[in-house]
Amino acid sequence: MKKGYVPGIGLLLLLAVTGCTNTIEETKPLPMPVVEGETQEDEIQEINQAVSVTIYYGNAQADGLEKKEVEISALTPENLVGQLSVMNVVSIDTKVNSFTQEGTALKLDLSKGFVSYLNMMGTSGEYIVMGGIVNTFLDAYDAENILITVEGGVLETGHASYEAPLTFFETGSANESEEEDSRAKEPVKYRLTDETYQKDGVTIYYPQFVDMSDSELEKEWNEMIRKIAIESIIAEDTEDIAYVDCKVDYEIASCDTEFVSFVFRITGAEPEVRDTFAISFDMVDRKVVRLSDWKDALDETVGNLTNRGYYKILNKDIDREEFDEIMKPVSPSADEYREEFMQYDYDSTDLTRRPYGTSYIKDGNLVIIMDMKTAAGNTVEIDTGIRVR
Repeated sequence: MKKGYVPGIGLLLLLAVTGCTNTIEETKPLPMPVVEGETQEDEIQEINQAVSVTIYYGNAQADGLEKKEVEISALTPENLVGQLSVMNVVSIDTKVNSFTQEGTALKLDLSKGFVSYLNMMGTSGEYIVMGGIVNTFLDAYDAENILITVEGGVLETGHASYEAPLTFFETGSANESEEEDSRAKEPVKYRLTDETYQKDGVTIYYPQFVDMSDSELEKEWNEMIRKIAIESIIAEDTEDIAYVDCKVDYEIASCDTEFVSFVFRITGAEPEVRDTFAISFDMVDRKVVRLSDWKDALDETVGNLTNRGYYKILNKDIDREEFDEIMKPVSPSADEYREEFMQYDYDSTDLTRRPYGTSYIKDGNLVIIMDMKTAAGNTVEIDTGIRVR
């Protein structure tokens, strides 16, 4: 494939019939723009000739880039952006304002729809978008760097300012080697069983690990689960009961060789006695998981909540529209969301600290539980749609 700039189609030949005679007069063709190093004959051969290009896009884990060969009708920036939108690397409303090539250097100016889409991303999402478009254009035009602008100005997001030309992005996950080393560890083996605590009309069901291959870890985690479950209703030091005639039950949101997530739900005779919290365990790294451990997922969640991106409310008595209305007067900034989320989930080293909220893993997706009073109770569950494995 010849890689280079292909100008718009010019007029090759105009024929005019004069008078009522059979004489055909040949007019002079309009001059065609010529790119340095190419002849008009080269251009004519490239026009309407399908070419094969490599499109770079996000992998299934949304933490790195993959690529595939596609065929386009002609090598143009518009066609490349069109293919990138098909792979969700850019938004469908992203348009090419201008494009130039000088040797191995490219300049691409895009419409404001591109930066709006980019600002909805977390750091990993932004890496995929920028890496996808940069690698696709550099590969297609056999170039070394590309300067991307928006409406003629510097491209700026909540994470970076792209003032200088960009070079080829690494196609693997930024944390690929670290993750592979981590997942190469032998996961702890375990089984689960139920335990029940009852006192003065209060019933608390909670899980316990059994037959764990690490007996010390089993004891540590079981004590933690029991303490958190019971003290959600009853203060063990004073035995004060927070809610009368209530029940604490739990469900297993995740249970495999990598992660175990328990979701606890408090219900009572009074409608307002509805609360939810969660605890998650990493069976490979053998630690209690906190939201702060999912840096990329946390950043993407912050971006979606701030810019009204994708997320789903799981509560039955409140929907996404109602939740957005509740949050509108507050309108937390990205930094405010991030600061709060860093305080989410129980700290196994200090169980006296009550977290601002909790999180858990369900079907490989990150779900956060925000502590806030609504018609649905005292918490709101938000499925971020972001995969954490």
